[in-house]
Amino acid sequence: MQRWMIKYRSFMQSLRSVFAKKGNPWTGFVRACRYSLLREHETRALVYVYREGLLQKELENPENAAFLKSYGYENTDIAYALNRLKTRVAECKEGFPHEIGVFLNYPLGDVIGFIENKGHNYKCKGCWKVYCNECETQKTFQRYQKCRNVYLRLWKQGRSVLQLTVAV
Repeated sequence: MQRWMIKYRSFMQSLRSVFAKKGNPWTGFVRACRYSLLREHETRALVYVYREGLLQKELENPENAAFLKSYGYENTDIAYALNRLKTRVAECKEGFPHEIGVFLNYPLGDVIGFIENKGHNYKCKGCWKVYCNECETQKTFQRYQKCRNVYLRLWKQGRSVLQLTVAV
């Protein structure tokens, strides 16, 4: 546990130092990514990392916007949506609000399928439970796993958050 605490502290210090360079302790800009702290506890944090243009596109998608509106998201402005998401995360003492799947770029059909099926009756699971387009999603999961393995190896080798952030 001690080793995890040191790594966690190191990670949070790295994030805070990056964020502090832009004058805001919790939201910052590094290359093409933005970061927003959604929740923090003594030994862990929920940090949302996103690319502004891609998130804006997802929020403005008419189907996603209509879905989010049903959860109290009144508009598609990124700052507003992230504040609303942070509020919704705080309201969920355990787990996450289901609409977080839209922010994570999960297919809307899978987000809705999860809600309607209460997390059961899925076709397969990986990063999320799949209710639609199983074959396509399996390929996506494989790409994500490969990426995760590379980044984890680089993090363990001492790369900083700044070094791991890739411009697109």
